[in-house]
Amino acid sequence: PSGCSGDGAKLSVNTIGEVNCQVQVGGKKLGGAPVFRQSVPVGKCEVRITCPSGKQYKQTVALGKGDEEKVIVKPGMWQ
Repeated sequence: PSGCSGDGAKLSVNTIGEVNCQVQVGGKKLGGAPVFRQSVPVGKCEVRITCPSGKQYKQTVALGKGDEEKVIVKPGMWQ
């Protein structure tokens, strides 16, 4: 999405009950969850999580410089 670029925010992602889920923020791939305080772009960014089981989760987060966000996906939140 527009307005999601550069660097300066940190994001942690955890998936409860799912393993090896790939995490992407905007155009930046963070690798497999859990991720802890990874450097991510700032702005309105779409967080996409895709698991080998086929489960997916998407959430838009507003990230400012110096922000630290957490996304925890629990059973029942998968889309």
